[in-house]
Parts: sequence; structure tokens; C-alpha cells
Amino acid sequence: MTHTTSAVLVFGMLFAFVIIMFWIERRTIAKRKLNGTFVDISDILLKRSKSSTEKHR
Repeated sequence: MTHTTSAVLVFGMLFAFVIIMFWIERRTIAKRKLNGTFVDISDILLKRSKSSTEKHR
């Protein structure tokens, strides 16, 4: 096996891992939205949502 072939295999497996993890994350977010337990991090960081402002009082 040449260095080129092994590099292609390693980066291919890495790319496949990233795609699978992204797919699992999107599925988890969809389940949380369905259950009503989803928290958008931008609400907390940028808009200071109701729950985060109540915590700091």
C-alpha cells in the first residue's frame, strides 16, 4: 500500500466520521425540538433569553 492510498483511506474515514456525527447531531436536535427541550445557544449568548436573565438577577 502506497502513502497516497493510505492517505486517501485515512482522510476518507475521517470525512465519513464527520458526516455521520453531523447526521447524528441533526437528528438529536430534531428530537429535542419535538420534545420541546431544545435550547438555541444564540438566544442565550446574543439575546439574553428569559431563563438566562432570571439566573443573573
